[in-house]
Amino acid sequence: MSVFREVRIELDGKEYWFTPSNKMLRRIDAGLAPQTLLGVVGTMDGKNVPLPALAYIISEMVREGGGTVDEDSVLASLYDDLTNNGGEGIGPLVQCIGECITPPGATEKNLPSPAKTGGKKSRRG
Repeated sequence: MSVFREVRIELDGKEYWFTPSNKMLRRIDAGLAPQTLLGVVGTMDGKNVPLPALAYIISEMVREGGGTVDEDSVLASLYDDLTNNGGEGIGPLVQCIGECITPPGATEKNLPSPAKTGGKKSRRG
């Protein structure tokens, strides 16, 4: 039994599903040291997003969902999104991180709501 709910992350037009775990969150924290996942999320204010840390977090989540990606290619995608899309694609990625760290039992309406996220697609239907 997992205390976490299944999460969908979309990167470069591909969709990945995974269920976060405490082990995954600790692995991300270890990779961010001396920063932490919550510390990085706490610094995001819409204007000041730590892209290298964000790229690492996203790459770990995509790998957890079965994808093969490295953080440098994710960082390149983030920079490309900022340059060519005004950073609109970063909001949904940050929301996905929020879904991973939202306390168990939290309702959908209490999730962090960064920039536009678009409609939520269900993989089951």
